[in-house]
Amino acid sequence: MLLPLSLLKNYLTLDLPLKTIVGHLTDLGIEVEKIENETPAFSGVIVGAIKEVEKHPAADKLAIASVFDGQKTYQVVCGAPNCRAGLKSAFAPLGAEIKEEDGKIFKIKKAKLRGVESEGMLCSAKELKLSDEDAGILELPETFQLGEKLENYL
Repeated sequence: MLLPLSLLKNYLTLDLPLKTIVGHLTDLGIEVEKIENETPAFSGVIVGAIKEVEKHPAADKLAIASVFDGQKTYQVVCGAPNCRAGLKSAFAPLGAEIKEEDGKIFKIKKAKLRGVESEGMLCSAKELKLSDEDAGILELPETFQLGEKLENYL
């Protein structure tokens, strides 16, 4: 089972180094097999809200989403089947960086997808190396604040 340290911190005051916390968990009989994602595999990814979605005029499997970060609205082309109005998701605006499988850093730039400009990227958990889930973009809780860095919730 994967257990984020941030979840434990919701219930316990943990101002100890990670290795000390792991030692205490082991002493309590809770086996810690490994520690993953101490440092997120991304930077600059924030919480965004999808305000509206329309079909892409030149591609059946793509949509054009209006993504709001709390201050500004961006046009983002997305191919995820769960891209829908009202959803909060992981939004990588221009300049955000995501580490690829080979370790290289992919910097988000303006792009044109089938003739429509995209000002960022809506991300799946797999793209952000948070899990193997890649069936769609990450669906975040309503309690997450718009514009907040996603890494602050990890």
